[in-house]
Amino acid sequence: MSFSLACDRATELVSRSQDRSLTVRQRFALWFHLRTCYACKLFQKQVRLLSATIRIHRKIQSRTDYPQSPGLSPDARERIKRKINNHDVKF
Repeated sequence: MSFSLACDRATELVSRSQDRSLTVRQRFALWFHLRTCYACKLFQKQVRLLSATIRIHRKIQSRTDYPQSPGLSPDARERIKRKINNHDVKF
């Protein structure tokens, strides 16, 4: 029984762990891999940070006193369309 993981499998498990529980074997294999792989450990930190940021954003937006963005005005939309159609956009 081998617990070694390749980085692609480890990152898949890191991502999956955000949505559902891993099996005991998967958790152990991932833990073992993360002890020795700096890149995957960094990926795990980034995924956790992103997940936390999304949770906070959703919580803030669900508040009734949170101002909703009105979006672009019809005039602004038209100006953007004209610029794009005239190829007047500089990158």
